[in-house]
Amino acid sequence: MIIDKHRAEAGARRISEAALLHWAFFGGAIGTFAASRLVRHKTRKQPFAMQMMTLLVLELILLALWVLGLLGPLIAAALA
Repeated sequence: MIIDKHRAEAGARRISEAALLHWAFFGGAIGTFAASRLVRHKTRKQPFAMQMMTLLVLELILLALWVLGLLGPLIAAALA
């Protein structure tokens, strides 16, 4: 996110929204969200902001389930 912001300011080639969302999907939603707020980048752009918020909520739910020790049993039950 920060790299894309710098590229935008420099008029250089940008990182696609799809690529940013893919990185966020594979475990980086918390960091991507924090970076977007830190540098104020893509905070109002829709539908990107809503998709990013959805990934963030999903990641936080999974993190909470893992911390509470509930994620393992859910995965085991789903695979049984």
